[in-house]
Amino acid sequence: MSPGEQFSPPELERWWLCFCEAPQRVWWKTFCKPGFSHCYAFRQPQSGILIALNPLVHRVENAIVLERASDRITRELAAGHRVLVYERYTRVYDPARDRRVGRGLFITCASYIAYTIGVPFSWRSTPWQLWKAALKAGATEL
Repeated sequence: MSPGEQFSPPELERWWLCFCEAPQRVWWKTFCKPGFSHCYAFRQPQSGILIALNPLVHRVENAIVLERASDRITRELAAGHRVLVYERYTRVYDPARDRRVGRGLFITCASYIAYTIGVPFSWRSTPWQLWKAALKAGATEL
């Protein structure tokens, strides 16, 4: 088997993207649209288990959470957050395209999420721009 060959066909992945206010007071929040100063994503690989990606200013919190996606979505919507559902096939590593995480001037929560789950995002860097790009790529709002 050659190094570029896949072991199994790509799976259809369902990601939920949550958009909310930044969890801490930061100076750059003034440049963001209200309600869209932070974003994070999660997926449910099997029933009752979530994989959450939460990019913060100085680190990315990757967590395996024992929770159903429906419970998390209900909690996020009750808190007034905006949620998108984005489905795509598992992305295969492409050395020509996958050079760096940040596609814009700097790495943000939106650029990290877009790169990780495969939303076409180019140079944009705010959660509001990710919201628009994900909708254009086929995501649906809950």
